[in-house]
Amino acid sequence: MLVGESPRTVRECSNKIIHAGYFLFRHGRYSSKGPDGVPFSNQVQESTVELSGWHYKKQWRCTLDLLVFAEEAHLAAKELQSAWQQ
Repeated sequence: MLVGESPRTVRECSNKIIHAGYFLFRHGRYSSKGPDGVPFSNQVQESTVELSGWHYKKQWRCTLDLLVFAEEAHLAAKELQSAWQQ
């Protein structure tokens, strides 16, 4: 996987998580008003993480949405469980 490509399967995503040398969690801002009407802003962690590492002498980097990954991994586990029960 070269710089900027995205993993397409649960297996590829799992491999990227396992072999990543660097994790960069993205942050956003949540703005609102308190009960007294005073506005405030908090930094919040988003569900995406940037992963990067090296495969042989080629650097790779990808962005992974952890919520989507968790949903896909859960679905794959349910499919495996169904296959075992048949």
